Amino acid sequence: ADVKSCLTFPVEEDFVLKVQNSDEISTFEYDRVYKPNIPQEAVSEDTTEYIQSVMDGYNVSIFAYGQTGSGKTYTMDGPLDNPGVNLRALEELFRIVEERTPMFEYNISTSVYEIYNDKVLCLLTPAKEAKKKDFKVRQNPDGTVYVQNAKTIEVKCKKDVTDMIAVAKSNRKTASTKMNSESSRSHMLLEVSVRGFNVPANIEYLGKLFLVDLAGSERVAKSGATGARLKEAAEINKSLTALGDVMQSLQKRKSTDCVAARLRLPRHTGDR
Repeated sequence: ADVKSCLTFPVEEDFVLKVQNSDEISTFEYDRVYKPNIPQEAVSEDTTEYIQSVMDGYNVSIFAYGQTGSGKTYTMDGPLDNPGVNLRALEELFRIVEERTPMFEYNISTSVYEIYNDKVLCLLTPAKEAKKKDFKVRQNPDGTVYVQNAKTIEVKCKKDVTDMIAVAKSNRKTASTKMNSESSRSHMLLEVSVRGFNVPANIEYLGKLFLVDLAGSERVAKSGATGARLKEAAEINKSLTALGDVMQSLQKRKSTDCVAARLRLPRHTGDR
């Protein structure tokens, strides 16, 4: 059967996307629009300037947001033969480390969490061991946050990263719905800590990169969620709404705004 797209893609350098919805056309403006035939490399390449910032001591957050089944996990993770942003971002970090040696010394460590039904879990901790631990979000005196009892792994090469991601993926919650045969039922957050030392200047840097694959928003009437899936959908939609409120407050940058800290995920967001 012929398949017709409901999207009207803009011409080159025009980042306005129009979506036909019944008798109405919704218009959205973006910094960049990727057509279906755009390769993973092109998407990841646009994140390189932010990756550079992490090496210089800044915090960076990259989110994949969208409806369930829209390709968020594929974009962030992707298959081994065509990886997404996560692996390519870390490969870029390794490239910069090599480029800056011996003037700079770097240590790169990773942690992976999922937020499932408003609870934080460490995806690098074996399931049996994780059941005995309580993963709590704590705050350091300097205002930074960490997850108590979570595991951290140092990575030095691509294999270290693929092995680490494989462990995390095996522990993440997924399930089948009418809208997605492998629907992510939790938000997954890959935290990359980069500690650098400028040898000639005797200056230390600490930057963090947060790569977030959000669970997809869904309409229960379409996904057919019931029982445990229904509770998951409610928590996912509620947390995405809270995240939207946080983003709006940050965008307005009003000192009088009280950004909701109830949701654990936004407390991990960086400076960019």
